[in-house]
Amino acid sequence: MRLNLGCGNNYMEGYINVDMNSEVKCDTVVDLENDVFPWSDDSVDGIVAKMVLEHIYKRDRFMNECHRVLKPKSKMYITVPMGGTVADFKDPTHVSHWIPQTFKYYTAVWNTDKANKRKTWKMVDCQRHLIGDENEYIECILQKP
Repeated sequence: MRLNLGCGNNYMEGYINVDMNSEVKCDTVVDLENDVFPWSDDSVDGIVAKMVLEHIYKRDRFMNECHRVLKPKSKMYITVPMGGTVADFKDPTHVSHWIPQTFKYYTAVWNTDKANKRKTWKMVDCQRHLIGDENEYIECILQKP
């Protein structure tokens, strides 16, 4: 089972498409920020979260839920606008801003305080991409150890 979280208008065949908005085409409605995800621990083969994280206030909670449901060694594919760019600031619904180094916050490099309750990820890849003249994005692959 693979999840497409925050699918919006990006419905993907072969995935369970999840969104908090029942008005878009999705398979399951879940409040990704507040709900406990309705999947069992270690039950998901992969997650796509394209243009979602920048809309979520409770990022640690969201990342921990993704970590919980993913099977060990499974990957999460994340796309966010590059912080400080037109792609980032043109949408007033963005509540967080990301650069490639931000993802290190979730890896063993920066996640050394066990009291913080953040789950640790392995960063597989993280790259910046320019689409057109104004739209710069980050694509990052994180893996559950």
